[in-house]
Amino acid sequence: MNIFKTGLPPVIDSKTEILIAGSLPSDISLQKQEYYGNPGNDFWRIQSTVLDVEMVGISYTLRIKNLLEHKIGLWDVYASGLRKGSLDVDMQQPVMNRFDILPERYPRLSSICLNGKEAGKAAEFFNKLGYNTTILLSSSGANRRNAEERLEQWQFALELNSKS
Repeated sequence: MNIFKTGLPPVIDSKTEILIAGSLPSDISLQKQEYYGNPGNDFWRIQSTVLDVEMVGISYTLRIKNLLEHKIGLWDVYASGLRKGSLDVDMQQPVMNRFDILPERYPRLSSICLNGKEAGKAAEFFNKLGYNTTILLSSSGANRRNAEERLEQWQFALELNSKS
């Protein structure tokens, strides 16, 4: 049975230049009220490597502080949707977040990195808003078979987008 789920508020500030957007947080993340709160998701491990900052063994508050210090924000493509469990393939009737507010409120934001295929469906929308848009291999733990390629892709995207 599909359950109505509402996402988390954006993690963004006036210095943010890169926004990483997933689809909709997992059930564990929603329960914890933390982006990438499921320990099976590799997001924080990837950020530790890419940013060369410890992100795994620290509090969520410090993780967010570290991201923002690197001018990286977090949000999700969908504000809400119907979904059984946490898998994107089970998403029904998604409602997009209000990204039209971004250019006026966050003028330094120049790049959107979309975490996975489902989030990647919004690439054209972000391109039309004038953002550099990159679709990344998902940080989901289910995507470890491509771990080396995924890490290289994330490193390249965040380095490239931080220079644009």
